[in-house]
Amino acid sequence: NQDLITELITIIDNFESAIKHASTSENSEVSKYLTGFQMMYTNLLGILEKFGVSVIDRQGEVFDANQEQALVAENNQDLEDDVVIEVLQKGYKLKDRVIRPASVKINQK
Repeated sequence: NQDLITELITIIDNFESAIKHASTSENSEVSKYLTGFQMMYTNLLGILEKFGVSVIDRQGEVFDANQEQALVAENNQDLEDDVVIEVLQKGYKLKDRVIRPASVKINQK
């Protein structure tokens, strides 16, 4: 299952990118496709959840090297050290095993 799910995650990334770009478009034709993309995206996520896939979303929490990889550091004096500021690319787990760590921006003072 992991190999198949890893391939499907790439498709999820593409859906998210297309939905993000289409939602900012003022073209009416693009808006028509956006609804269909959102439906397919939601269905695909639902199917993956049914088989034990979950998103790693730890924004605002302390960085965990077992679930995330820090790609960028920012110095924000208002936040604690090693707090995840932003998720740059979602990570995924299959049941309790990380199959793709989240790529994140963390705070470093």
